[in-house]
Amino acid sequence: MAAHNNLDLSFGLTAGWDTRIILSGCKDIASDVSFYTLIYRNMDDKHMDIKIPRSLSRLLHLNHKFLDCEKDITPEFAEIYKANSDMAHINDWGKIAYGMSKTFPQEKVTVKGSCSEVGRCSWYPDGKHKVRLTDEDLLLLENGWEDIAFIREAIRKWHELIKKNSFNYPLLDLYYWEHAMGSWQAQSQLEWDIVQEVFSPFNSRELFDLMLSIDPLKRKCEKPSLYTDTMRYLWNEVLNEPINPYTFKRKVRILVYDIMSNTGLLNIVNMVKKRIRKKRN
Repeated sequence: MAAHNNLDLSFGLTAGWDTRIILSGCKDIASDVSFYTLIYRNMDDKHMDIKIPRSLSRLLHLNHKFLDCEKDITPEFAEIYKANSDMAHINDWGKIAYGMSKTFPQEKVTVKGSCSEVGRCSWYPDGKHKVRLTDEDLLLLENGWEDIAFIREAIRKWHELIKKNSFNYPLLDLYYWEHAMGSWQAQSQLEWDIVQEVFSPFNSRELFDLMLSIDPLKRKCEKPSLYTDTMRYLWNEVLNEPINPYTFKRKVRILVYDIMSNTGLLNIVNMVKKRIRKKRN
């Protein structure tokens, strides 16, 4: 409410959990603010991030617009974008940013659900945290990390330091917070600061403390009851449209993962990866 009283807000809307829980907190101000959905990476009308925001905005009578970010980036903008930050992702984020520069109202501050993934068991999606973690367990969470010597050493030092006192945080949540969300989201907001001002309500240590104090089984990545219960309390109608519904391909991947996990095949695959890495070294 404080942000609404002081800023002209526009809320991002997708099919996902992060924007939906933010939306659930907007019941009392929904008629006073705007909502938007970015179109990029060849998304068509069948894409869930198009279909669901369209249905949801009609159902809840939201002031919602789609912003077309499928525009050819100009050389002038590309030069400015690359100069704005190191390691700029010009061919992806840069293209989206150019589209936003042409479509997103510059007087508005965008509200994003980013960072809430920290509290959603992103690196142990079933909510079951391993009792003991090795350096290899941590390295295997990101493709290619085990092959890069300085990353292996950095993770080893971090793990050695933090396992002595993780401040009662589940280690994988802390790892995701520091080494995933703290990296890519920071880079994303740095690159896009030339086209929009961003407010991320979940970028709050107090909120992280609260979320991570809750039983991981209630904040599982795919269907976190923490989120659904919160939405039901704040604005039940936002649950009338599905959240991140599975495509057939994703259903198959989840089925295969569950079978491998329940039969022990997943552990065997991880052991083979570790042996291959050791041979390379």
